[in-house]
Amino acid sequence: MKKSIGVIGLLIIGIGAFLIYQYPIQKHQATTNIDKYMTEQKIKPQQVAKMQFKKSFYWGGYDVKVRLKNDPHYYEYVYSNGASNGKYHVNYFEYDSYANEVDSTSKAHYATLTK
Repeated sequence: MKKSIGVIGLLIIGIGAFLIYQYPIQKHQATTNIDKYMTEQKIKPQQVAKMQFKKSFYWGGYDVKVRLKNDPHYYEYVYSNGASNGKYHVNYFEYDSYANEVDSTSKAHYATLTK
């Protein structure tokens, strides 16, 4: 009986630690890294009208949609785990007002940063 209670307790602690890592810790990491990325793109915090976070289990991180004041485009930053090296990175996508992806190399308002 005591052994099964111990196993259940460890299982609950393990699931709790996993959930804490998946939600508040990764969201904080995503926010920090996306803010740095936007700063490198010369986007000021005062320009941000709305920032929407969505947990992405497919990519292993967060999708963050950003709307800027007085701008018909919206920007998506995908904070995800790199499949090849296991490190987290930020991908940048830009969409016009019709939800068509803007070619990030030629017509984008903000440059895609490569590191």
